[in-house]
Amino acid sequence: MKLFFLELYNFNRRKFINILFWTLISGLMGGVGVVMLIPMLSVLEISADSNPLLVSVLSKLDFLTKNQLICILLGVYFLLVLIKTIISAKLSVWNVDL
Repeated sequence: MKLFFLELYNFNRRKFINILFWTLISGLMGGVGVVMLIPMLSVLEISADSNPLLVSVLSKLDFLTKNQLICILLGVYFLLVLIKTIISAKLSVWNVDL
């Protein structure tokens, strides 16, 4: 397996590093998308034990109603999923080109 990646790297270094970078970003976006569900559950008071970071972030948004906060969180979640989908589609094309 190591030889395979080494051959790809030697074949086209710039494109290989580009694909590797965007693959990592895509994976991180997927992780962030899943983590974004935690604040929504906390706002809906489904999750009683929240972490301190979440409490501090949500306390700064106290001026919003629950409906507004849920809409904002859903919007951010939707944007993250959309960006991840676009990156994944581009990666598919780049992998074929490599």
